Amino acid sequence: MKTLRLSLLMPVLMLTSTAIVCMAPAAKSAGPAELPFVKLDVKKIIDPQDPSKSQSTEWKDAMESFQKNLEKEQKPLQDLQAKVQAKQVELEAKTKKGEKLTEAEQSSIMTMFQELQSKTQQLQAKAEAQFAQLTKEFQEKIQTTAEVVAGGKPVLYSDVFISSKGVKDITAETIAELNKKHAADKRAKKMTSETPKAKA
Repeated sequence: MKTLRLSLLMPVLMLTSTAIVCMAPAAKSAGPAELPFVKLDVKKIIDPQDPSKSQSTEWKDAMESFQKNLEKEQKPLQDLQAKVQAKQVELEAKTKKGEKLTEAEQSSIMTMFQELQSKTQQLQAKAEAQFAQLTKEFQEKIQTTAEVVAGGKPVLYSDVFISSKGVKDITAETIAELNKKHAADKRAKKMTSETPKAKA
């Protein structure tokens, strides 16, 4: 059994990172050289191909934690796979000697295979659901932050299409705000966890 990696879950993320226009209230007035909406490159915040390249520290932290938990849950499956492979080698050696497998032996290896397949599918489904939920929650956070940075202008969420000089790109500002908030949250959590120790 191959180790489940985030790359297997990327289609979930790619489906949720398509271009969306969030119709916030239009700006009252815009100069002739500036279009009345702004652009946000979501791929720079959440890289669908490689989470380590994402510029959001919160997303990278979340993906690192997600991967560690996934690998931890895979350990029992890897142990089961090792047992299945060992049993398979044992039975293959027996058949090579010309010995016929008993019904109990055949049933045993089939049961082990089915258990491994079932548990692998269950973990895959669980991982995909958790990943989709993480993505949904974080994209909502991106949207909320982008709307504030946009100052009332509609936001075009895309990594393509708009390259005109008249379109303001708020990606860097949005990333800065997301990272600033995440750093503050981490400091607050650290202080909270250290406070009981200090009292003790």
